[in-house]
Amino acid sequence: MKFSPSIALAVCFAALSMLTAAPAFAQSSAADALADVVPLSSVQRIADLRFGNIVAGSSASTVMVNPYTQARSITSGNAVPVGGTVSAAEFQVNAGAPLF
Repeated sequence: MKFSPSIALAVCFAALSMLTAAPAFAQSSAADALADVVPLSSVQRIADLRFGNIVAGSSASTVMVNPYTQARSITSGNAVPVGGTVSAAEFQVNAGAPLF
């Protein structure tokens, strides 16, 4: 039997076409949205973020202050809280008139 390069090429193309991914039939939808753009006039600091006194541990630690309860917590690592003033930061944001 005689080898035909054109038949071998056709077989390769057929095999490659089976390996490619089929197109995805993704769902799509359209929706309307409205937004009022308000220019920022000012941001004023009311209170600083205070973590209190913390003794560093032997590993990296994460300290969080709950903005609602003002409670400090060590969420990872082995740092030790040792008193001090703890408070969440507070800002006042003043916005200008909406741009229509």
